[in-house]
Amino acid sequence: MLKQLKNFYHREKGAAFVETAITLPIIILMIASVFEVGMYILLQSKLTRMAGVVTDAITRQALSRTALIGIMDSAYTAAHPFDFSKYGQMVVTQIRNTSSKSDPSKMIISWQQAKNGGMSQLGAPGSVPKNLPGGVSVVNEQTMVVTEIFYQYSPLLFKGYMPVKSIYLTAVFVPRSGDMNSLLTG
Repeated sequence: MLKQLKNFYHREKGAAFVETAITLPIIILMIASVFEVGMYILLQSKLTRMAGVVTDAITRQALSRTALIGIMDSAYTAAHPFDFSKYGQMVVTQIRNTSSKSDPSKMIISWQQAKNGGMSQLGAPGSVPKNLPGGVSVVNEQTMVVTEIFYQYSPLLFKGYMPVKSIYLTAVFVPRSGDMNSLLTG
């Protein structure tokens, strides 16, 4: 009987199966985590690029509201494969300084355009802007255009285990020609 117990203890059949059963879930979890982090980084990159490209296109020349909305609509393709029309919002705001001095209290929001029901963190048209990105201010009768991007990121593989993450990104540009204090008609 003792000899049989010794033989049973020293048998190696099935040892690889036990090791695999323990390590395989850990390996799968690590691969899934790398994929999820990669997708999040890809989304951040796409949204940052979208904000910059939209703001750059808007500040190239004076625009009508229709042209502005067209630029904003075309930016949605930059977020592919992520569904920006379902989970994202965009707000473009023009801010000007009404004084010849660099006084933040003299800055005012001239106009604003939102897509997908976006609500600006800067304020509403006619008000003094708050929460300016990077503490930037408009100086000496100058203007700037700020694009805000909002996105609700839901994990792809860990849905239900990880919370939805709110992403907020901005891009700030100065108009290249004119002041853009108002949008063109038409």
